[in-house]
Amino acid sequence: MGDGEEPQLSPDAWTGEAKALCGLPNYRWGIDLYNAGYYWEAHEAWEQLWRQAVAESPAHQLLQGLIQSTASALKARVQQWSACRKLADRGLDRLRQVAESNDMHHFGFDLPVFVEKFESYVTAAIGGDETNELSPPPLFLHSTH
Repeated sequence: MGDGEEPQLSPDAWTGEAKALCGLPNYRWGIDLYNAGYYWEAHEAWEQLWRQAVAESPAHQLLQGLIQSTASALKARVQQWSACRKLADRGLDRLRQVAESNDMHHFGFDLPVFVEKFESYVTAAIGGDETNELSPPPLFLHSTH
């Protein structure tokens, strides 16, 4: 992959099952982009996978929750607080539902911890803390073996 090139996912590379998600380039690319503060680009990387996932499956819900949470971080950056809160509520609700009903190691990170930290981030940002110094919590993939 050259500098600045987005990895491409072949249409038959993934059938939507959660345990395979961590091995997909677009999933990892989205996490890297998110962690670097490129929220729109992370959204785009994950959206390709979301469109391929079986509707309402755990992977579909996880990806939609990440997309909405990432959009919330983007709205916080531009100080659109109402949109930030609305997107965070929607995204975090989806992520909580996934966390309550699934084996988390398939997604590669501690989802309940991420949800808790992201909620704290949004609350602090909306509460008037200096948003220049606030960042959403990073996503750290762990081994799924």
